[in-house]
Amino acid sequence: MKPLHVLLNDMIGETPGREVARAIGKSQSYVSQIRSGEQVPTETTLARFAITFGRDRLLELILATIAAQSADARKKAAGDGSAGEWAEMDDSLQRAVEQLCARLASAEHPAAKTAGRTLADFPQAFYPLTILLGDRRQDAGFRMTAGDLGAYSATPAVLGWINALQLRKDVDLLVDKQLLHPGDPGLAEHLADRNLLIVGSPAHNHYARRVNRTAIHRYNYPPQLDEDIERTLDRARGLSQAQLAAEKETGSGVLRRRMDSLFVGGILDPMCRPRYLLARLAERVGREDLDFGVLTFATNPFYQGQCLREGRENDHRRVAILASGIHHPATAHALRLLSADSRNDGTLRDHPYGGVLSVEFDPDCPPADRARLGRCRWEPADEESSHRAEDRRAALLEALTAMEKGLAEGRLRDLEMTPAQAADCRRLIEAL
Repeated sequence: MKPLHVLLNDMIGETPGREVARAIGKSQSYVSQIRSGEQVPTETTLARFAITFGRDRLLELILATIAAQSADARKKAAGDGSAGEWAEMDDSLQRAVEQLCARLASAEHPAAKTAGRTLADFPQAFYPLTILLGDRRQDAGFRMTAGDLGAYSATPAVLGWINALQLRKDVDLLVDKQLLHPGDPGLAEHLADRNLLIVGSPAHNHYARRVNRTAIHRYNYPPQLDEDIERTLDRARGLSQAQLAAEKETGSGVLRRRMDSLFVGGILDPMCRPRYLLARLAERVGREDLDFGVLTFATNPFYQGQCLREGRENDHRRVAILASGIHHPATAHALRLLSADSRNDGTLRDHPYGGVLSVEFDPDCPPADRARLGRCRWEPADEESSHRAEDRRAALLEALTAMEKGLAEGRLRDLEMTPAQAADCRRLIEAL
């Protein structure tokens, strides 16, 4: 455990002494004595420190203060013949404080689960974690990059739902354009050593579209569509801002057709046999009150690239979780399913590896309220539940094996998936 004055200095950082003194209502000389360890602050001063410089560290401050007060009392006792008694009490108190601090640290950062991971283990089993969002798409100006083409602007409304996940402070938050036009050459290497939470529709987040190729539950669109968008991005990387703006204006009609085509074929669910496909266009026509999406596992493309460079098979030590809706309501509810409330109330019990979800809402209510007031459920509604993660795992592996066979035999022509991709999904689940 850090000494109190060291902990306070960590919290204060480089804040000038006069500002610290003003914040806690004391003189600069008093602040200097606290920072040097000559003075133990009162409870009131301690509370002011916590309020100003770190409410989340109040308990740590209290424990450090107890230890400091105990040490101070032992020094005073050395002159009146009771030093031995105080030393014994202080040693016991110090051990108790250290044990409590260790338990607090363990509770804050529990040992990560490394085998048999499911969505019910989020977020603890998926640290270190980076959240990857879609970005606003520029139409002109010096900020334009290649990433402004090939996708729609994403809504910032998902940030409120992300905040409700109560994640650790060391979680990164990036947008897709940072990775398509990276200024830091080490960014891909950094992300290869992190798990990813990729948020948004393939029409609004380039990386939602890219990891969809490896997702267990995925949007069922042809690979040619994906390749066309990637070719557009490749061509755009060498263009000036003016050329990018012109390219975007002339290609607006093509973009709209491509984005619509991402969702015509529905969503592939390996557990939904024999048809496998949900939310096809025919099921959505005329339903302005309904949105569909997925919450699922996928391959971390950066870790996959590292494995390829090192000449080894992907062991999926680092993975991606895709929380995605065709529109915002389903994206928001896919995130909500990862919240502590959903994990605790058993919402993920029957879908530990995710699945397809639908959100029904009032189309007449303001767009900002559609996600908040919407009613979410897993699809299909009549699906039988396994109730145990291990049963669900076995059933999903068996379903993917059957799908791999059906694809190899040419019987599943409506599915935009190869036998090798089905096998990769199976290996991903086995590695979790």
